[in-house]
Amino acid sequence: GCLKRGAVASVEQRAVSVSGVAHHAHLHLTYTADAAHTVDATHSVDANEPHCPTQLFLKINKAEFQWAHKEAEFYSKLVPMMEAAQPQRRWPFARCFDAAYNPQNSASHLLLEDLSETHAAATPPLPPTDEHCQQVMEALAAFHAFWWEHPRLGKGVAEPRTLDSIRELQRAGGINFAAWSDYVGDRVTTERKALIERIITQWPRRRTARLARGQGVTLVHRDTHTANFLFPKAFEDAVRITDWQSWRIDCATDDLALFMAAQWYPERRARLERPLLERYLAQLVQDGVTDYTWDDLWYDYRASILRLFSIFIGGWHPRRVPSLWWDRTERCLMAVADLGCMELLDA
Repeated sequence: GCLKRGAVASVEQRAVSVSGVAHHAHLHLTYTADAAHTVDATHSVDANEPHCPTQLFLKINKAEFQWAHKEAEFYSKLVPMMEAAQPQRRWPFARCFDAAYNPQNSASHLLLEDLSETHAAATPPLPPTDEHCQQVMEALAAFHAFWWEHPRLGKGVAEPRTLDSIRELQRAGGINFAAWSDYVGDRVTTERKALIERIITQWPRRRTARLARGQGVTLVHRDTHTANFLFPKAFEDAVRITDWQSWRIDCATDDLALFMAAQWYPERRARLERPLLERYLAQLVQDGVTDYTWDDLWYDYRASILRLFSIFIGGWHPRRVPSLWWDRTERCLMAVADLGCMELLDA
C-alpha cells in the first residue's frame, strides 16, 4: 500500500453524491502517530507531511454501468505505465490510490486524491476561460503524444481499429440512425436527415485507411465535454481530466472536436478554434510527435467533427436523453457548414 508503516486511524465521510453511473463520497482520513507515507519506491514521509493524503475521493460505479472496467483498467494499468516512463511529469489526472473491478459481479471502485481544495469543476453550459482552454489543449496533447503510435496499442492496450470493425460501426450506425430518425420525426427535415445519414455511414476514406493501418493513432479520452475537466484555482497548477471509462484507440482530434465543435457556437469557434489547435500541435511536437503537420491536424479535426455524428446519433438509443445529443448535434452541423467538412467525404 501507500503507507510504509503505521495505519489509517479514522475515516470520516464528509459529502456524498450520486450520478447516473456512480456513487461518490469525499473522505477525511487521520493516521496513527507512527504512520509514514510512501512517496515513491525509495522515499517516505511522516503522515503529518503534506504528501500524506487526508482528503480522498471514492467513486463506486453502479454494477449496470458497462464501461466501469475500463476506468479501473486505466488507473491500474495505463497510469502506472505513463508514470514509470515519465516520472517527473505532472499528468492530467488525479492520483489514484486504488482501482479495482470484479468481473463476476461487475463491482468496481476508484480511490483518488480529492482535488476539491485545488481545483474547481466547470459550470456548463458556460465554456471554460481562454486560459483554461489553453491548459486543456496542452493536457490532451501530452496524453496523446505519449500513446501516439505506441507499440502496445492493439497489443495489450485497447482493441485495434480494423476495416471490419469500422464497417461494423457504420452498419450499426445506420441502424441506430433509422431508429433516431423515427424518434425525432418532423423535428428534423428530410434534407438534414439525409446529410446526417451520409456522414454516419460514409467515413472519409483517408481517415478510414489510417485507422486500419494504425497510422497516426493514439489513445483518446472520447468524452471530453467540459464537465469532465477540473480546472486549477492557481495558474501554476494543471488541469485534471476525469471519467476515464471511454478511452480507446482513435484519432487524437476526436477529443478536440468534442471539446470545441460539439460544445461551442460559431462565434466562439471562430475566435478560439485555430489558436487552440496551433497550441495543441506545438505541444504535440514538443512531446516528440514527428511527421504530423498543420495540414494533417486540420484534416483530422474536420474528419473528427464528422465522426461525432456516429457517437451522438450513430450510437443513439431510446434511453439516451435528448440533452446529451440534440444541442451538440446542432452545433456540429454548424461546424460542418463553417469548415467545409462534407468535402472530406468526396475526396
